[in-house]
Amino acid sequence: MNPESQKQYSPSIWNKRLPVDQVVPAHGEFLAKKSDQARQKLPTYTFKFSESDPEQSIEIAFLNPNSFSVSDLKNSFNFNGRKIFVYLHGGYWQWGSFKDSIFMSENFCSKNIITVAIGYTIAPNASMSEIFNQVERAIAKILENSGNSEVYICGHSAGGHLATMLLFSDFKNKYNVDTSNLKGIIPVSGIFDLGPILETDINDNLKMDMKESSLLSPLLRKDVQLDNNTAFLIAYAENDSPAFHKQAEDFKIHLTKFLGFKNVKSVRINNSDHFDIIENISLDNFSLTKEIYDFMKIN
Repeated sequence: MNPESQKQYSPSIWNKRLPVDQVVPAHGEFLAKKSDQARQKLPTYTFKFSESDPEQSIEIAFLNPNSFSVSDLKNSFNFNGRKIFVYLHGGYWQWGSFKDSIFMSENFCSKNIITVAIGYTIAPNASMSEIFNQVERAIAKILENSGNSEVYICGHSAGGHLATMLLFSDFKNKYNVDTSNLKGIIPVSGIFDLGPILETDINDNLKMDMKESSLLSPLLRKDVQLDNNTAFLIAYAENDSPAFHKQAEDFKIHLTKFLGFKNVKSVRINNSDHFDIIENISLDNFSLTKEIYDFMKIN
């Protein structure tokens, strides 16, 4: 283990709000409470990809029955032209749940945005490659049913990594799905080069080797499948570590200089840390919320 890598990729020690041992439990409690509140106030629909693992599911939250409906066969959705905000949870690929991932839904649905939380089997019960394949399958399902709705994919921390890996997914040949409705990707405090993770105890459950970490590092890949008109909003917290700051800005350069993407913006969210930067998109007046609304062209 590399002590400096361990420090740089331990987000809790960089926060300035709470004791180090309290910030992660508080984060989990916040996400669960706000998601439960949203579930009590909004209609939701859960689609399962697996009966044996409930985490292989998506949960859709919407304002009212005019916003979203399901076919009689329960295998196809109608988003009725509403914009779709897809969320991939963080937790270093080994914690978290889709059940705690609609915490922003009250806020977003008030703007008639439909939110979709994606779950996946967490490590060590799935490898990193298997996790990404599950996410890719869920995104294909959403795109297949998106109709004339615009799709925006946001991921936090590990979810930011998974969201940006979709750059290299061949949806057309693998799923016979068109990606023209995928308008933007929003990684928040994401990781784009997994190499340093190999030098930390985070990899104890992931069990990646150098080959897998390189294959799953968006910062090291150039075999893009998405249209270069896809927009990116790369956000990170003032009180993220320097390594997270550098990964975000390096990925911006990679997208624009090496991959040819034209609409790429990075934003540092002041007075925030790795955890409350995403918690606070549940607030209408939070700076990142405003950035996301602007990115999605929400009035």
